[in-house]
Amino acid sequence: MLLALLCQLTAASQGTSRYRDKDGDKRLKLALEVRQYPTVDPDSAVIRLYARITMNQLVFVRQGQSFKAEYEISIFAMDEDEKVRVTKIWREEVLLEDYQETRSDEQARYPTTSLTLTPGDYKIIAHITDLANRRRYSTTKEVTVKRYAADELVLSDFILVSRVPSQSDQPVEITPQFKGQIADDVDSIYVYLVIWNPTGEPLLSTCEYKLIDSEEEVVTNQVDTLELNATLTDYWIPLATKPLLDREYTLEVELSAGELSVSREFPIIIAWTGISRLIKDIDKAIDQTRYLASHSELKKMRAPKDKVERRKLLLEFWEDRDPTPGTPRNELMDEYYRRVAYSNIHFRSYQAGWESDLGMVYITYGPPDDIERHPFDAQRKPYQIWRYYDKGWRFVFVDVNMFGDYRLVTPLYPTGR
Repeated sequence: MLLALLCQLTAASQGTSRYRDKDGDKRLKLALEVRQYPTVDPDSAVIRLYARITMNQLVFVRQGQSFKAEYEISIFAMDEDEKVRVTKIWREEVLLEDYQETRSDEQARYPTTSLTLTPGDYKIIAHITDLANRRRYSTTKEVTVKRYAADELVLSDFILVSRVPSQSDQPVEITPQFKGQIADDVDSIYVYLVIWNPTGEPLLSTCEYKLIDSEEEVVTNQVDTLELNATLTDYWIPLATKPLLDREYTLEVELSAGELSVSREFPIIIAWTGISRLIKDIDKAIDQTRYLASHSELKKMRAPKDKVERRKLLLEFWEDRDPTPGTPRNELMDEYYRRVAYSNIHFRSYQAGWESDLGMVYITYGPPDDIERHPFDAQRKPYQIWRYYDKGWRFVFVDVNMFGDYRLVTPLYPTGR
């Protein structure tokens, strides 16, 4: 089975190409976070844009003993009538001393800007163009600018940051953690937000925040007393991340001051080092290796009572099968759990899709070259035939209960494999 997975993985990588638009230009995706913050004017809001571009996305040119890259950032905000309401264009440069840093996919720059917009629906278009080769990275975000009530407390959008900036009279400058993700090898993180105080004078308030895991258990519960500024207040929520063992959490924040109150939620994802982002639950991920793991390997991974130890054993299981050891990604693990996710969506019946016979074959051998479906034959139960032409394989599935529960009626390991 491992050989079959590796063959499928090689074929997929050879067939991968970037999407081209109708003009033939390569459309390379730009990482962009969009957050909305209140202003002193309730009829407008600040839209802050945080882009991310890694060093290996840029072309560096030697300049003396250093290496230099230059890029241009273009931001357009279009309203519902497709009229451009705000445009911002500027250039930045990166100067590095070490050539290896120019090839890094971990070191990044975070071009940032703000747009002040009135309430309404907008399309934010962002481009970063490498000035050395004119390669363009782009993305589009839909944004609804809210009208804030002048007599209500307001909590802005939340964003994760790795550290609190030093105190100064300048506007807050932060480096965001993208996609609400926290690496599991850091000790702590902060959530940044802005609070709007409608009273026009300092206000004493209480802020309670809870971090809730995927089982709806409260793992952090903290109450702070805040003295809000007369209008806007920056607020930083510190979170200890070392003891967090699950993948997904929800941060609930409730702010109250007398009769005024407001609450918001924010999803937080723990990015497990070395483990596929498709894995949400370690124990389930261990069970899902059963089409590849031996009985003894499964027993070993399930045995520890400590979740950290089980996660370590799962990682070791996949490291032993990594087709490209020493690289950040384990392509085999990613492909395996991508097939699991696909099976859960497309082959679900009374059981999870990955546990079905359709899912078993799909996870083991990948997508078939052809599927022949017979859902309404008069004298026979519904059945499907999956064919893998390059290997000469044929799998037949029959819906034995007539409820979409297709069972494999030919051998899982066909001759000639």
